Amino acid sequence: MVMSSEVFLHELWVAWRITCTVLCIIFAGYFWNRRRRTDFKDTRMIFLGQGLFMICFGLTRSLFAISDFFTTDPYYINKDLVLVAGGDLFISDLFWKISTLVGILGIIFLLLVIETYLVKSRYFFTVIATIGLIVAMVSPDINLSRWATYITLPIAMLGLIILYFYLLYKGSGIVRKKAGESILGLFLLGVGTILGTSAGMGTLRTIFGSFPEFIPVIILTVGLAIYTYINVKE
Repeated sequence: MVMSSEVFLHELWVAWRITCTVLCIIFAGYFWNRRRRTDFKDTRMIFLGQGLFMICFGLTRSLFAISDFFTTDPYYINKDLVLVAGGDLFISDLFWKISTLVGILGIIFLLLVIETYLVKSRYFFTVIATIGLIVAMVSPDINLSRWATYITLPIAMLGLIILYFYLLYKGSGIVRKKAGESILGLFLLGVGTILGTSAGMGTLRTIFGSFPEFIPVIILTVGLAIYTYINVKE
């Protein structure tokens, strides 16, 4: 049996999600190893937040894959896909909410340590991300939950980039250097994350007709790798 290009691209997308999860666990290990080797409390907390951010971001990739496995979206279930069961709205929505919870929590962890130990911004972006997450979780309407996520996610990612630009402008020495270099990683992470949402992929399909779903995952994985390398190197 010859696998069609559509099926191959979808299975490649799932494989990249799993790969991203594994890489994020490895990246988290680097942060926690650096945390273990520093004696400064503030620095240890920053590395802890960065490690939790990586773990959450990795887990959410695989959790979204489980959600999509049970999707009711006709774009998927009308195809002969090996890694799609389809047809169970409850399980699909449940894992979507769990995925969203884990993913945005990861961003909140990172925002929190930055706004606590590096930028005194009165937790502005942390509060916004937390409110958006609460709305997405408690809403009985899955569509409202999705839109709350689509609004919260770009704001939270933009918040991270703004905070790092602030560190680039106000910081000095190694903090300023790492902030400047981290911005590229965060930008790619944000682009890949937003494009990988249902709204993002829908927009890309409207513009291009079809768009390989694994590309956003690759983009965000590269962003995570850059961010990790910049922040763990000594």
